[in-house]
Amino acid sequence: MVVLSKPAMEQFCIVKNCKAPTLFSGVPLIDLSKPDSKHLLVKACQEFGFFKVINHGVPTEFISKLESEAIKFFSLPLSEKEKAGPPDPFGYGNKKIGRNGDIGWVEYILLTTNSEFNYQRFESIIGMSPEKLRGAVNDYISSVKKMACEILELMAEGLNIEENNVFSKLLMDEQSDSVFRLNHYPPYPDLQELNGRNLVGFGEHTDPQIISVLRSNNTSGLQIQLKDGSWISIPPDQTSFFVNVGDSMQVLTNGRFKSVKHRVLANSIKSRLSMIYFGGPPLSEKIAPVPSLMEGEDSLYKEFTWFEYKNSLYKSRLSDNRLDTFGEMKWPLLAKFVEQFSVFKRNHHGIKNENRRQRFLMSKSYVQRYTECAVEIPVAGGSFSYLCIELGDFIAFIAAGNILLEAIVGAAGLGLSWSSYFDTIVSNTPDLLRIKVKSFVEGFNLLGPLTVAVLAICNGIAMTGGRTSILTWVVSSIISTAVIIFIIIVGFVHSESSNLVPFFPFGEKGTFSAAAVVYWSYTGFDMVATMAEETKKRSSDIPVGLVGSMSIVTVIYCLMALSLSAMVKYTRVDPNAAYSVVFEKIGMKWAKYLVSIYALKGMTASLLVGSMGQSRYTTKIARAHIIPPWFALVHTKTGTPIYATGDHN
Repeated sequence: MVVLSKPAMEQFCIVKNCKAPTLFSGVPLIDLSKPDSKHLLVKACQEFGFFKVINHGVPTEFISKLESEAIKFFSLPLSEKEKAGPPDPFGYGNKKIGRNGDIGWVEYILLTTNSEFNYQRFESIIGMSPEKLRGAVNDYISSVKKMACEILELMAEGLNIEENNVFSKLLMDEQSDSVFRLNHYPPYPDLQELNGRNLVGFGEHTDPQIISVLRSNNTSGLQIQLKDGSWISIPPDQTSFFVNVGDSMQVLTNGRFKSVKHRVLANSIKSRLSMIYFGGPPLSEKIAPVPSLMEGEDSLYKEFTWFEYKNSLYKSRLSDNRLDTFGEMKWPLLAKFVEQFSVFKRNHHGIKNENRRQRFLMSKSYVQRYTECAVEIPVAGGSFSYLCIELGDFIAFIAAGNILLEAIVGAAGLGLSWSSYFDTIVSNTPDLLRIKVKSFVEGFNLLGPLTVAVLAICNGIAMTGGRTSILTWVVSSIISTAVIIFIIIVGFVHSESSNLVPFFPFGEKGTFSAAAVVYWSYTGFDMVATMAEETKKRSSDIPVGLVGSMSIVTVIYCLMALSLSAMVKYTRVDPNAAYSVVFEKIGMKWAKYLVSIYALKGMTASLLVGSMGQSRYTTKIARAHIIPPWFALVHTKTGTPIYATGDHN
């Protein structure tokens, strides 16, 4: 059994809100003895990418014999088990999963299904017989492989593919790169100390091969992720097998079948033993959609060999969406961006009758692109992740520098504005609480200690986790709505049409300059997109959040700008604290304080959004090793990237 010390627990992933998970009763059930199983298989692979198999034909004695050998091995002292390791990649391992820092509450034996693995490494282990273990593994794999091929042939028939062995022949090939894994998850008796959270045994991931066939004992722990992003717990059944669609099968069916993301949680009482056969193709096999499934369709994936895909696995983390690298999205999306840039150039050079309509459509299109990418690539990092996947590491490297610079400039700008509005509440001097340094260049010689304090507080709130921050946003949004309505109504009541003449006092150049400043506010779209990884129902919540916010913000911008310009002449608008000063000039000095407080609230919310979003950016950039990986560490209690959040300060 794996024994881990309490300090080592800081390395492990902790999942929130998984206490006493409800077991899912709707797992698709496939009876291989029934004639309609091929149609049920296709439906299960399309809807879940996961199903349960009964009447499978695998002898019970083969299952029991291998389980007995596995239990015998995993019950040994750690010093004995380690004689069968370290994994290279085959052999015994514990805690460490892969080469890139993934950790789990698990110990395992990874074996190849061909004759390459040297079972003699078990010879020096007390109580273990290499030949007996080899015999148990070979008997089990032979039967499970036969069942897997039967399932693959039924899948082909259900898809109306004439060559029904199109999938199974890849597993039957002598060079098939299939592997077999025995996973043992020791109980963690102190699970109650995690305050309703669960310890992750094996982190969330998809299986890269064609098909995975799992059999476990009667201990729960397996969870799969549904299309809406929610996790469901699978009831254990030691008499049946569970089958996962793999990444390669998703490509072979051109996305008809979905590779299912799954994970295993630790149990506080009983150990869990899993036996998984991963059916893979030969290393040289080209993975591409089956031609007969491509009639009238474009391929969603670039052709690649299994060897190329395995190499990409070694460079990625367990939870990464590895298929995105091989998707055929790069050039179509690039063409869309080029098209939008062309529209911008035409606007800038004076197609005046369509200027406003095209700019609106361009903004709308950008939001649609963000929505598309956030749903299809639901990971932290927003535009950095999308550029990394679509245009490569070099472009993403340049983007990372711009993103981090934008974070610094953006936070500083908002912090200074916050200080200016606060100063107008205390007095009419926006620079009241700033320190002037005579030795600095004029215009850059004011230091804002209040700005630093505000930034520190906002980052502190963001460090406490999303729930606290979201509650703060909900309350502030209610206040915002009321104050916005007040400003717009009062603005139009005190409006004078003469203040709107001339309507474009600074001409086209001034309009574009102002639009550039306003566009800065639209970086909030990126902040929403980068939270996709933490969104439960991303397929609905992300589009509603992005498109809805764009529409609402655009209308509010227009109405508030118009009401401000209508109240006083544009020459009398204070650039540092526009609304509070304007209300004082029209004789509503009391409203000045209301507006200033509202402005402070709005900028505080923006700082919170920036802090949470930018910390996720920094985390993703650190995971890509563009900056030190230390910034990607997540706090075990709050679930937030605490070092990245603190660095944003």
